[in-house]
Amino acid sequence: MEEAHYLLSSVYAKPTHFEAAVSIDEFEKLIETIENPVDNQILKQTRKICQKFGYYIFGRIPKLYIHYLQIIDKTKADLLITLCNDSLQVKESLAGTNTAEKINNAIREALVFSIQKGYLDTEQSKVVQELLEAKQNVNFEDELNIAIEEIDNNSNIGVHMMIDLFSSLPSIKDQFYYFSTKISPFVKALQPKKSVEIYSLVIRLMDIFLVPTRFPVKINDSIIVYKLSYMNMFNEYEDVFYTSIDLLKILLKSDRFINETSVKIIIKLWNLYPHLRSHLYELIVGNFKTINTSNSLEPKRKAAEFLYNIMHDKEVEENFKGRLENEGLDSLFDDENYNISDLPAVDVKNLKINAGYPVCCNVNAGEKYAHYVEIEVENSILFWGFACEEYDFSYTISRMDTIEELLFKEEHVSSESPPIVGSLLIANPGLYKFEWNNSFSWFRGKTIRYRICVLVPNTQKKIDEQPKAIKVLNPDEAGDLCYVLPNSQYTEIGIFISSESLSFFSKTLETTPLSQIQDLNLTISSYCQANDDKVKKIGIIEKNPQIRNEILDFGCVAICRDIDAFALMNHDALQVHTLIAVIDNDGIRSAVVIEGKLFSSGNVANLKNQEPAAAISALLSLFGPGTVVVSGIDIEKLVARVRLLVPINIWNHSQIVLSDFSLAECAARLHYLLYRYKSSL
Repeated sequence: MEEAHYLLSSVYAKPTHFEAAVSIDEFEKLIETIENPVDNQILKQTRKICQKFGYYIFGRIPKLYIHYLQIIDKTKADLLITLCNDSLQVKESLAGTNTAEKINNAIREALVFSIQKGYLDTEQSKVVQELLEAKQNVNFEDELNIAIEEIDNNSNIGVHMMIDLFSSLPSIKDQFYYFSTKISPFVKALQPKKSVEIYSLVIRLMDIFLVPTRFPVKINDSIIVYKLSYMNMFNEYEDVFYTSIDLLKILLKSDRFINETSVKIIIKLWNLYPHLRSHLYELIVGNFKTINTSNSLEPKRKAAEFLYNIMHDKEVEENFKGRLENEGLDSLFDDENYNISDLPAVDVKNLKINAGYPVCCNVNAGEKYAHYVEIEVENSILFWGFACEEYDFSYTISRMDTIEELLFKEEHVSSESPPIVGSLLIANPGLYKFEWNNSFSWFRGKTIRYRICVLVPNTQKKIDEQPKAIKVLNPDEAGDLCYVLPNSQYTEIGIFISSESLSFFSKTLETTPLSQIQDLNLTISSYCQANDDKVKKIGIIEKNPQIRNEILDFGCVAICRDIDAFALMNHDALQVHTLIAVIDNDGIRSAVVIEGKLFSSGNVANLKNQEPAAAISALLSLFGPGTVVVSGIDIEKLVARVRLLVPINIWNHSQIVLSDFSLAECAARLHYLLYRYKSSL
């Protein structure tokens, strides 16, 4: 350890950040050879290095803290909490960057591990809970309710307030979170028919949030297609798609003008979520039929171009193409715009991006506010646009990862001036700082709204077409922390729906034949409502999961295929290398879990029209040896039959067992299973 202390102290003594960076690299290699190298002296010396060199070695310091979080002796709770606090300060200074997100994930993993292992006492657990829990920056629900009151009065001010509310959030990630999880009351408020002005503004709200997937940019004599750097958030927050679908269904039932204008929203969803396109089929047909008989030029142009793209896309199902050909859309097929089309390329110097809501910051009197942007990909484009709501402000734009390089500076810009807009082609990765200065003001704070985007070259990476095994429809604030934080209060409710019966599981199993149930969704809602008032974690499994909106008000709902939940539940209980799960309920279905990774039945074996023994034998021969867990099958006859069909070397190291869990019980543990297997689903 003495050598590590000496080497780290020598980093602080270096006269330049270049020499300091080289010494940090040497230090990182050294601590790989030392057992439990993180102690209070190491943390103290690292803090001093941060204070001296700051962002000039930004690439090294955050990675160093992430490394500390991975290798620290987690039995030393006080030391771990100190490290987490230091790491949080580095994270906050880089707020909004991918590096900040990586630090946050490393902190979370270290703390959750310590909680699971019981390394923290009660007081330490309270401190950790405060570190883990997200702090709400905006009183979103109160502002949302005020906007809904205006909409209930048929006033378009309510939608303007919604747009302002999203623009007041401090980050793009917050905007995704609230749009995907918190605006269902807003959607419900729009269901009673409203004015055309309100619905037009709703289209505008969606059009800003749902960004284009392609930005053709002219650089010198070349045209390069770019995309926004945060496009992965649309996959991370998949409920954005379903929220948008709910809004579209309302819009398409309203005025003809609104129906026609909605085509641009459908096109954006089609491009943003290619793996969910089948959910758009009915909406597309209805929208095309309306536009087909219209004289509105712009919607017709967009619809004709969109129709051409659908008909010439090899990934689109032939059945859907055939349906479009038979829906009487002659006017669209014959339109001059039924042809190849693309966005015109824009010169990088004239680039203007109106995608996504701006975010907001308040700069107090006498203070400054800085926003950092991390460029990770070569030849990216940094775009910015910002303005002050009132009075005046000063700003600078600098590169920070080398010797501070001032790129742009302007003093006392009036709020009445046009917004500051610019773009910069960046050849090499680096860290950039936008700083708004209000230090010259003694009394007045300033509100800055800014949109800062990074465009990266579009590599056309294909999105996985398979949906997530477990889908959470309305995440709650507790998230998966209820499974790791002490004294968490929550109730798990499991619901299994088959073709013949409905089963509930909370503390006991209750099963009712479907023939005795008049309204399935009402019965489920009544059961969920009747349970106690703790935080509810509701899991619903069935052969083909459906989204049941009536249930969403009663708690956090997760849905999953019954076989996938059954496989994960039994793998978690048995902890075997290879588990083959087979159920005989509404037909035979299977799933395989290998080292914690789930392979659903669609990817593993076609068990249709096979008797259980033949199906299981095929799976064991392919994936075995392993443990086979079954439900709804006579195990004695099964074992005797499978034994004859499987090679002896596989059979001797395999076993077939009946599951200890009902399918409704598997449903009750759905949220836990998502937490347990999150990294592999």
